[in-house]
Amino acid sequence: MAKIKEVFTNDEYYPFVSYCEEHGYEEMADLMKFPFHELRGDSDIPPRLLSKIKTIFVMYSKMHSSEFSAAKKPSVRKPVSSPTPQAELEAELEVYFQSNADRLVRISDISKSLGRKVKRSDLLKILEQAPWCKAVDATTFFYAPQS
Repeated sequence: MAKIKEVFTNDEYYPFVSYCEEHGYEEMADLMKFPFHELRGDSDIPPRLLSKIKTIFVMYSKMHSSEFSAAKKPSVRKPVSSPTPQAELEAELEVYFQSNADRLVRISDISKSLGRKVKRSDLLKILEQAPWCKAVDATTFFYAPQS
């Protein structure tokens, strides 16, 4: 694996190379976890230079992809005790329905409140099976507390 200062040899890149040395980034593989976004406000490295640096890094990583795939660490699996995404989603939905117990809730309202991409079919499946949820029609539901 090439060193950063071997790839960025032009004097123009000196501020970046010195920054990398100061923060312990030595090899090009180290730039896989490099926080490029933190350099935007740095006065020593102008935005145009930062853009060139990112472009060179991307080109280098594409040309030497085998070196980068060997440098990647294996992914760490989540512990089995953590709740599944569907269980988390069901819990979020129940809280949402409890806070809106006095009104009808539409699928579009739920999607907006979750603030993330969730398939409509997944939402419908959970709501149809949830004992605390009753359907008015295909897209409208209400909270029915369990007694």
